[in-house]
Amino acid sequence: MLCTKPQQELKIAERLQKIELEFYCPYKEEMRQWSHRKKKIKVPLLKSYVFIRLNS
Repeated sequence: MLCTKPQQELKIAERLQKIELEFYCPYKEEMRQWSHRKKKIKVPLLKSYVFIRLNS
């Protein structure tokens, strides 16, 4: 399990994917609305955590 800085979970997951480590970072997609536009964003279910599998 990795503890990350707030709102950095998905960036860490992308880096783990690049170096081909197996990881689990559950998220849900939400629609957020600002003044004149809507956008679908990924929101982590477990804030500040990314799970990784390491083989000994």
